[in-house]
Formats: sequence, structure tokens, C-alpha cells
Amino acid sequence: MSLELTRIRYADLNARQKESYNFQKASAVLADFGFTTLRLSDDWQGADFIAQHIDGETFLKVQLKGRPTFEQKYVGKNLYVAFEHDGAWYLYPHDEVLAVVLEATNVRNTESWQKQGGYSFHGLSRRMAELLEPYRVEGPDLRVSDDTTTSPTPTSAPRRTELRRGDAKRPAFHTVRRARSIHPPFRIMAAHDIDYTLHGDDMQIVEVELDPGEAVRAEAGAMLYMTDGVRMQTGTGGGFMRGLKRMVTGETFFITSFVHEGRGKAQVAFSAPYPGKVIPIRLADYGGRFLFQKDAFLCAAEGIEIEVAFTKKIGAGLFGGEGFILQRLEGDGLAFAHAGGTVIERDLAPGETLRVDTGCLVAFAEGVDYDIQFQGGFKNALFGGEGLFLAVLRGPGKVFLQSLPFSRLANRIVAASRFYSNRGETRTPGGALGGALGGLAAGGILGGILGNE
Repeated sequence: MSLELTRIRYADLNARQKESYNFQKASAVLADFGFTTLRLSDDWQGADFIAQHIDGETFLKVQLKGRPTFEQKYVGKNLYVAFEHDGAWYLYPHDEVLAVVLEATNVRNTESWQKQGGYSFHGLSRRMAELLEPYRVEGPDLRVSDDTTTSPTPTSAPRRTELRRGDAKRPAFHTVRRARSIHPPFRIMAAHDIDYTLHGDDMQIVEVELDPGEAVRAEAGAMLYMTDGVRMQTGTGGGFMRGLKRMVTGETFFITSFVHEGRGKAQVAFSAPYPGKVIPIRLADYGGRFLFQKDAFLCAAEGIEIEVAFTKKIGAGLFGGEGFILQRLEGDGLAFAHAGGTVIERDLAPGETLRVDTGCLVAFAEGVDYDIQFQGGFKNALFGGEGLFLAVLRGPGKVFLQSLPFSRLANRIVAASRFYSNRGETRTPGGALGGALGGLAAGGILGGILGNE
């Protein structure tokens, strides 16, 4: 009699089942390195389970989490935190990594840390992954040693949480470096954990809710309103070169931060410079980076950096509609883009391609390959009405498109204003002269806008 087994979907499990599932998975990983695990019915000194090595000496107290987490109540308890991300398991010493996080991020000033006593990163951004790389114990690039000897590692050198298979003579778990010897060559950009509400439909605004000490940054001129307790701080956001980089991407030299310095909750609202939708993007869900077309950025949580990204291929730079320059947003918090018309969200599978009008591309994940393709055929090029080139996007990754780029709308309005002014038609008081002057004025205004864009 055969036994038919069906794989479960993790998302279908309840909270208790997920906890049991994660414990079994973590136990299987540690078993390869000589550990026996025992699950605890109640937290003991903060631990969900204990792991005893076959050497009889190495003993770990482990807290299971779904993502990188730090709690004030765990400090001083010699706990390790285990979590899984994309098939890799991480096992890090809570207090030692916490010391680095508090020094290199804004976690200490968040409401979550101050009022709730803890902070969880919403995902594993690229820079957080770099910090936790020494503590990755299972995954595609796991370094496993089968020898039975251990050479000492200088405390100043980067050191992995090194687990060794099949070594019964020596501890399989090598104590990781102390917090004072961890010197990350970067600052982890822990963005402020803001809340938001989108208002409207075809002409949306985003209202950001701030706790005391939190801030949101936006391009100059994007603010619609703000409540009491919020103070504006305008600057370059990191020196002259930072401002210059933003100018290269089509944004303003200065950027404004809106900081809540009062008590309770405060709100700041931002609106796009033309009708359309607002797209919220949590960068941690995409590895901490996302690429925006020029002028698509609206606002973002404090801690997110706006960098210059150059297109990798000359065709995309010359004929992509936006030149060589893109905006790359880096961090782990919320950022907001604006788009014209209806927003189309696509998840491209590995190798899947999508051909798009160059002006309709708003933003895409860094893993998406971006290039330009020539529209073959003489008649297609001259009479197809879609231009000579299309943007070609190749997955995997997330892509956001817009149905009505502002340049397309503006061109139609300018063309219509010139047509009616040439015919001398009028639809407004003042006769033909008034209509002509109105059309010319509209054309001039929109022409000026397009020139600035």
C-alpha cells in the first residue's frame, strides 16, 4: 500500500502550526552539525528551544523568529535568534548584533523600540544581509568543513557562524566574534517605520502618519498640508554631492524632511505634480533597492537614500525615453512613486519578457533586466504610432507601469490647442480671438512645463 504525501503551503498554516513547522526546520538544519534540540512549552529565559551539541559542552538558547528581530527583554540572556529567509537559515547572537544595529541605524529612536521594547526589520535588505552573512548557517553558498581540526581565527577578521559536520571531538559551534570587534563598512539604512493612507482615486494623495521623532522626506514643492508639531527641514540631504546627484536625476537640488517634534500623532500629506496614482513600495520586500524613472519619486520614510543609477546598456540610455539616468532608492522602509492614469503591476517570472512603451515604465526591481528594442519594419516605424523603440523588461522581478504618461497627455493638449487656434474656433467667451489666445496660452504653459520636465 503506497503512502501519498502532499506538500503543505506554509501560508495556509495557523500561528501555532507555523511555529511548530519552523522549529522542525531549524532542528533539521542544526542536526547536520551535531545538535539535538528540545522544544520548550514556555519561554525559558527568552528561548523557544534549546540545542545541545554531542560534545556535551556546547549549549544554545534559541529564539525562533520570522525575520531579523531585536528585543530589549532579551538583552543579557545570551540568546541566539534563528530565522529563515529565501531558503537560508540565520543564527545570530542577539546582544552582539544588536550593539551594531543600535550604533548604525535609527532603531533606537523608533516608537517601536521606545514604547514596545523591540524592533523587527520588515525584510532582509541587501545591507542587512551583508551584516548577517557571518551568521548564515544554511543556504546555497554554505561553507561546510568536513575536517576535524580547527585553525584559530583572528578576532578582527570577519568570521562566519561556522558549523562543522561530522566532528564529534570538537564543538560544532564556534563562538562568533564579540560586538566590539564587529566593524561594518557601511551604515544600515533602517528607515523610520511610518504609516500612510491613500486618498482619492484618479488624483491621489498620500497622507503619512508620524509618531514623535519620525520623519518623512520629499522633493521640494510636493507637500500638500501638515498638522501641528511637524517642522520642515530643508537641505541637501547629505552634502553638495548628494544634491547634485538628485539634480542629475531630474529632481531638485534640495530635499525637505518633515519631522514630528510634538506629541501624539501628526500627519503630512503629499500630492503629485500631475493627475495620477500614488504607488507605495516597501523596499525591504525587494532586497532594499528599487529603480525609479526620472521624476517618479514623490516621498519616502526618513533613512531611505536616493542615488543615481546608470542604465547598463547604451541602447536603453539613448532611446529609453529617460536617458542614461535612473533613480535608485536604497533602504528598508516605505517609498512612494507617482504615475499617470492607471497603474499596472506585473511580477515577471525568471526569463519572462515584457515589451512596453518607453514612457509607460514607472519603476522596477533591481533584478529586472532593462533594454531597448527597435521596432522592425519600415511601415511600423513610420505609421505605427508607437515610436521607433520599445522598452524590453526581462524578469525576474516586480514592474510598475502607467497607462497615461504625463508627456503623452501634455502633447495631446498642446496639439489640440494649436489646432483650435489655427481654425479660429472658440468654445469660450470672447469669440475667436479669445479662443486663439486661450489656446496659445495653454500651449505656452504646457510647453513650459514640458521644457522643465
